Amino acid sequence: MFRPWLELQELPGSLVIDSEGYVFGKVLRYRTEDEDVVLTVVTEDEEEIKGTVRLSEVVSAGLTELGTEDGEVLVWKILILREPREVQVRGEVRRPDLTELRGRLVVTLEGRVLGYVQDLCVTRGGVALKVVAPEVHYVLHLRHLTKLRGELQHLPLLYTRVRGQVLYLDDLLSEGLEHYLQVLRKHVRRVVVKRILTLPLTRIHRVGDVVLAHPGTEGSQ
Repeated sequence: MFRPWLELQELPGSLVIDSEGYVFGKVLRYRTEDEDVVLTVVTEDEEEIKGTVRLSEVVSAGLTELGTEDGEVLVWKILILREPREVQVRGEVRRPDLTELRGRLVVTLEGRVLGYVQDLCVTRGGVALKVVAPEVHYVLHLRHLTKLRGELQHLPLLYTRVRGQVLYLDDLLSEGLEHYLQVLRKHVRRVVVKRILTLPLTRIHRVGDVVLAHPGTEGSQ
């Protein structure tokens, strides 16, 4: 599940990534100032204050749910900066070699977390990154629809895909319709579907602490 925005109260804990793919830190807190929002950013271990960032410096924000091997869910909150703030702090940086990318997070420039680099591979388009994408879906069995029809009659979009007798309710979250899950909660279950994506090297924007990919490049299964 992905949605391309964060509520203000969701900002604390967000990972701040600069324009070159290096992690500037995590948001500790925020305050409003001069018609802008100022974020206090700390190191990833939260032991030191790194500095401040204004929301006007942020070019994209997103929230992504990714699954884990044991079926749990991790929520990634991402802010992408316009400038290379972390590079300015570190000075000269060493770009990682392609063979060193295993396990790195892959994030699009729109703030969407695609998954983790597993390895290099060769596709029809040339060399690509093989990305493990443990997607989280909310599903509803079709037999429950009749009894719920009255409560859901005003829902503009109920599902994104139909597979057999199961509805995938991803749009309830991506369109900000979480409250409908309260109606469905007795009938909905959460599943983690492990997908393998291929991301051609030509679609990579920058490689730093994370791999930054161009928007809309979810790769292929």
